[in-house]
Amino acid sequence: MLLYILTFGSGCDLFSPSIQLKLSLPPIPTHWQMAFDNLKYQLILSGPDGEKQESIIPGNSGLVEMCISKRQNSSFLAYPIIGESGIRLPPAGAIYPLNMGEGNTLTLSWEQGVAALIVFRLINGGIDLSTFNARRFSDEIMQRGKPDPWNFDIDYIIEKIAMGSFRITYIKAAPARNIELPVNPGNWFMESPFAGIIEIEEGETLLLEAVPFGYHYLFSLSTGEYYSLFLDDEETYILTHP
Repeated sequence: MLLYILTFGSGCDLFSPSIQLKLSLPPIPTHWQMAFDNLKYQLILSGPDGEKQESIIPGNSGLVEMCISKRQNSSFLAYPIIGESGIRLPPAGAIYPLNMGEGNTLTLSWEQGVAALIVFRLINGGIDLSTFNARRFSDEIMQRGKPDPWNFDIDYIIEKIAMGSFRITYIKAAPARNIELPVNPGNWFMESPFAGIIEIEEGETLLLEAVPFGYHYLFSLSTGEYYSLFLDDEETYILTHP
């Protein structure tokens, strides 16, 4: 396991409002391991004044050691990046101090990615979350988000929380619809870490059910090709890459 050391801002000392911790990155999902052999991470966190701090770290970094501000409900995101294409996949995430464990280790997970992203965007937008009930929010996201929390309407949830309150009813799925794509035979999957692999035979059309409106990637496990997609309530726009 590779230990990677990062420094953001001033260092930790006995009297500083900072803490030395280790970020534990989760195992890469099986379908990503099969498809991508050169992943790296873009590590992003919310700084002491809400500003974004980021660094690129190797994909085999099991632990990342860093000194960070003891800000309540700070957010940490680790976006996998695919090789030279620079495609960024949905992140693993953690919230400090909610996801702290023994030995000052903050554990990132794919399940926590959505909640951590929402917290990050709120902090980055200047919203004070020092008294926000991150535990309840995170629990609701994970419980209601099965099998894939990336189907939530993230922009809607952020808007409602930013208005000053949180209700369970704000956690809802994004508008979505089914789409059919004429793809080559083989095994295909969407960009989510929770996506299943769909096998397509010769002459079959790929049916994707309940795809949220917006931008997506569709990858071939068989050939390495991928599509970038954008869909709204009426049209599906496709850009094919070799």
